[in-house]
Amino acid sequence: MGPLGLSAVVASPLLRARQTAQPVADRAGLAVETDQCLVDRDYGQWTGISHDAVTARWGSVDHAPGVEPRSAVRDRAVKGLTDIARRHSGSTVVVVSHDAVNRQVLVAFDAELGDPDALPQDNGCFNMLQWRGGRWAVLNVNELPTRPPDGS
Repeated sequence: MGPLGLSAVVASPLLRARQTAQPVADRAGLAVETDQCLVDRDYGQWTGISHDAVTARWGSVDHAPGVEPRSAVRDRAVKGLTDIARRHSGSTVVVVSHDAVNRQVLVAFDAELGDPDALPQDNGCFNMLQWRGGRWAVLNVNELPTRPPDGS
């Protein structure tokens, strides 16, 4: 266990997620592990095309051919997070993924959060989840880090 009380830092294998996770892992004295279950939604041939352009052509990203269905994103991420929680039972783990994945997971764990598209997931935000008794609880959504009073 690292000095911050973390037992692991697990990220999507995509570079941007690994880069986000690295400072946390460094501070905790841990390596960044990767897990394919956390990878961003697969947009197929529409990867890199603006959301507005895809929506203008297909009515929504969900209707564009070759885009990974939301249910598939949700199912792989829920299974993966549950596996991570079981491997690190009773410990604190930092997991870094992507907004499209986060939204599906959060609503899967707490349906009262509503429409995943309306759920805020700002860049750099964090959500707090708890695995207890074989069930997930959503504790916080879209929290943003605050700077310490000394500005460091």
